[in-house]
Amino acid sequence: MIEITNLVITGENDTDEQFAKLAKWIADNLGKDTPLHFSAYYPSYNLNNPTTPPETLLRAYEIGRKHLDYVYLGNASLVKGNDTFCHKCNTRLIERRGYNTRVLSLTPDGHCGSCGAENNIKTTDPDEHRG
Repeated sequence: MIEITNLVITGENDTDEQFAKLAKWIADNLGKDTPLHFSAYYPSYNLNNPTTPPETLLRAYEIGRKHLDYVYLGNASLVKGNDTFCHKCNTRLIERRGYNTRVLSLTPDGHCGSCGAENNIKTTDPDEHRG
């Protein structure tokens, strides 16, 4: 499986149109179940653009979710954009808080514990599954 991380840089690639174009391209070419991570930028070295605002990341998340099943926010402490939800019934499957991860409602073969939808998620520890 492939996952994509897009570093969102203020003034470079932070428009709604760019977010939609990226998410649509991924869905059309790699599949709706390809995870996309929108990651915040912080000024470093030679590029001095402003830090990516949380509002921009949240916009990217909402736009990305219109096209993809699994969109996440990274490099920022936000309540939204960390957890994995079932693409069919919206049950929270995996909860992430900082470096802690809990499987909440996922069968060992990657199905939602609530509705049974395939979510293309496999973990290696059978003890962490809940159904």
